[in-house]
Amino acid sequence: AVVGLTRSFAQEYGKYNIRTNCIAPGFIKTKMTAKALDSDPPRKEKVFSRTPMGKMGLPEDIADAVFFMCSKEAKFVTGTVLPVDGGNRIGF
Repeated sequence: AVVGLTRSFAQEYGKYNIRTNCIAPGFIKTKMTAKALDSDPPRKEKVFSRTPMGKMGLPEDIADAVFFMCSKEAKFVTGTVLPVDGGNRIGF
């Protein structure tokens, strides 16, 4: 749904030079993921085995991606989904 909304807004508002993109985070090291994965070692190992970089990302990794999308370097980028997941999406 978020991807569809992103693309729809990009198409509708691009003519006004308004860019719309979204970030697709993978497993990011937070209290929530710690609670979900640290108490279930087999699940944690399965997640890491399917993530080419073999680790969780940090909150700063998401912040860096957002910073890029808001920067002038991304001025011609709209309607995209930027995965920030250590390659997790290709591991499944």
